[in-house]
Amino acid sequence: MEPKFEKAYPARACLLMKKLNYKAEAIEDRKRPSVFTPKEKELYYTLGVYWQTLRNTRKQTKCLRKALERDKGYTEAITAEVSVLLN
Repeated sequence: MEPKFEKAYPARACLLMKKLNYKAEAIEDRKRPSVFTPKEKELYYTLGVYWQTLRNTRKQTKCLRKALERDKGYTEAITAEVSVLLN
């Protein structure tokens, strides 16, 4: 109900992705908090994982690299990016 309540978007994105399999809608919701919290590494990592479900490796890699810019030792993002590059 409140468009600026940024914590609601990741939760709704998770619901859309995992329970309803609405991939494009989940990605849109997951992108919204980046306006509010552009430095959050988990935001970009999760967005990269979501792009993987749509097989968009270019956007997936871009998001994973943004996560790594925020934390160079972010193990999950490193592992995901290596997997993308190997595939």
